Amino acid sequence: MKLRTRIVILLLAAIAASGMVLRVLSASAQEEQVWVVRIEGEIDQAKAAHLSRSLSAAADQPVRAVVLLVNTPGGRLDAALDMKDAILDSPKPTIALVDRQALSAGALITIAAEEIYMVPGSIMGAATPVSAFTGETASEKVISAVRTSFAATAETRGRDPEVAEAMVDPSVQIDGLIEAGRLLTFDAGEAQQWGYTDGVVSGLDQLLAQKSLDQISLVVSSPTFLERLVKVLTHPLVSTLLLVAEVLGLI
Repeated sequence: MKLRTRIVILLLAAIAASGMVLRVLSASAQEEQVWVVRIEGEIDQAKAAHLSRSLSAAADQPVRAVVLLVNTPGGRLDAALDMKDAILDSPKPTIALVDRQALSAGALITIAAEEIYMVPGSIMGAATPVSAFTGETASEKVISAVRTSFAATAETRGRDPEVAEAMVDPSVQIDGLIEAGRLLTFDAGEAQQWGYTDGVVSGLDQLLAQKSLDQISLVVSSPTFLERLVKVLTHPLVSTLLLVAEVLGLI
């Protein structure tokens, strides 16, 4: 097994055993809580581990809802698929709040939530997969798989699956929304018109007030040290250095 793969597996195992590390804002174990998980920056395996751990821990607590604060340009497809599955499997209600952007992998994560809210000026979509090495559009096989995943996720949440497909495949045409040859990216108003947001709010405070959750204790899930370390070790530059070290070790 490759050196960097072994390191990542060992770290992820340690994360699973480390338990939940939370920054608690006036919360006790007995009272109802709202948990917040930030999904910001590039999507990677560290964020997938953090989200999965948070949702698993929330399942055993008196959590009324888990709010996902989304602001991402996208990232790794494998990590996004893991995060999508974790959200769909969550026994607690999930609410995605798009704060500025939920693009590419971020759009899939957002669509997986039971409810979606957006702040004014935010956008969601533009999810055609591209190669991490060349930046070119992925093969038809990959696009087909991602398109199906988007459609199935949207349908599971009662949203129009064809609209989700249009975020991935520019060949999808929807009268009154998107013409063939263009990739769908929603703004907040369009998303509301087409059933891809449950409302437009100024931010987290207004969302909590609108959902009658503003009087409930707020708990913010923070990444553990090990999750931050995984993020560093899985960075392309660090992965390359580990590969070089592995080759030198073989020599």
